[in-house]
This record gives sequence, C-alpha cells and structure tokens, in this order.
Amino acid sequence: MGNKVSRAKPTGGSVVYVSNLLTRVNEQEIMDFFKSNQFNPLRARLLYDAEGNSKGYGFVEMGSDEEA
Repeated sequence: MGNKVSRAKPTGGSVVYVSNLLTRVNEQEIMDFFKSNQFNPLRARLLYDAEGNSKGYGFVEMGSDEEA
C-alpha cells in the first residue's frame, strides 16, 4: 500500500532505458544530466525496490524519436 506507482502515459516521444546508475541518483539529477548535454527530456522515472531504494535503472522520456 505504501508504494506509489506512476500511471502517467507517454506524451508521444520516445523512451530511453538508462542503467548502471548509482543508487543515490534521483530523477531530477537524471533530468539535469540530460539537459546539460543538450537534450530536452520530458520526464525521468527510476525503479525502486520494496524498501524504497533505487534499483539503479529507469527510463527517460524524450520529446522525439530523433532526440532519443
């Protein structure tokens, strides 16, 4: 009951899988990283275990297939 699951639907862009992340990295840091490298991410979503710890991978939604 304590776990929140995002049910947000993609907005038409492409989703990029990211992995081998440090477990202390959060979604905002992933967004900032992509933005600092001339990308325009729409959202980032990391996966977490039952205790709330990052699994070290997730997804970044980009605005277009070309950008992905």
